[in-house]
Amino acid sequence: AGLNARALERKPDGYEWMRANTAMLQALLDCSPRAEQGTLARAFERFFAEGACCYVARRSDEVAGYVWAFPHQYVLTYDNYRGRNLTIRLDEQSLFLGNGMIQEKYRLRGLFPHLMAFVVSQWPTGTHFYSAVDRNNFHSLRSHYRLGFALFKSVLCFTLFGHTWYFKRRQADERWQRQPVEGELTTTAAMLALKEFPGQK
Repeated sequence: AGLNARALERKPDGYEWMRANTAMLQALLDCSPRAEQGTLARAFERFFAEGACCYVARRSDEVAGYVWAFPHQYVLTYDNYRGRNLTIRLDEQSLFLGNGMIQEKYRLRGLFPHLMAFVVSQWPTGTHFYSAVDRNNFHSLRSHYRLGFALFKSVLCFTLFGHTWYFKRRQADERWQRQPVEGELTTTAAMLALKEFPGQK
């Protein structure tokens, strides 16, 4: 849908916007919930090794927030990578934005839209950006919609007696359809639901 200029009118002062590297791993972990840092350390090392890019908002040498951009594929997980994972395949013009965090003391200061806008500015015009948001995460959904994301598809994860199924639908009035564990997500025929807007570079 394109970036909404009104969501970007007031840029917070005193922040650096930059691409992270492996030397910043500990700073990224310090921005994350303490209980998850062990799991995230391994995940972030793997993200870097697999070619994902991490973008940060930094203030006074502290990472205030970050978001990852994944080319080629993204693993949507419902249990912290233990097993209920849905692998989303992306075409060459698409990126998946995920595994983001705004440190609690920096929330509600306008970081999210400007961090996302910075990420968009780093990629060529015509790039499609996708993000997954839990339908119960009201604040995140509202922030995504306000920035310019539009609903693309919805995905349901259902587990019973140790077996997991995924279902998808485009519109609320459509029937849910079975989604394979691996799905293609392209600019022309996306299998998974999410949000989409073109790059502004």
